[in-house]
Amino acid sequence: MSTPAVTPAEQYARFRDRQADPEFADFRSRYDFEFDQFQVAACGALTAGDGVLVHVARVLQQVARTSDLLGRYDGDEFGLILPGNTNDGAVAFADRARDAIAKDPPLDPAGAPITIHLSAGIAVYPDDGDRAGIVVQAADRALYQAKRRGRDQVIRAQDID
Repeated sequence: MSTPAVTPAEQYARFRDRQADPEFADFRSRYDFEFDQFQVAACGALTAGDGVLVHVARVLQQVARTSDLLGRYDGDEFGLILPGNTNDGAVAFADRARDAIAKDPPLDPAGAPITIHLSAGIAVYPDDGDRAGIVVQAADRALYQAKRRGRDQVIRAQDID
């Protein structure tokens, strides 16, 4: 059963399929991120929560290059493939994305800004894995390490203990 897109970002299945596309076969960096302690109920209603996801996806697409691939996994978890990028470039992107969201926050139903914080995990091919699946797993481990270390931060897979 397919789920309608809540954000302009691609749904997980399409994102997963595109990762296998030869166009992305030589991707260099993978950036997984999730909102910190984002609660739809805190936004007032389900549609307000959807609005937050749509807004953040639009901001991320504005920060991303046209060659980058943004996808929403589930809930508040997104992934981004940055072809031809380096570890430092992926960290710089993550910082730009976090700054852009802070400068252009979504609004709640009453028009008040909603503070959104992001945790991010970054992995790079071939440094963190020799296949796409391994790089994705490394980025995911780095994301959850960022959450364990206090949230609202970017962790590179190579920096995990």
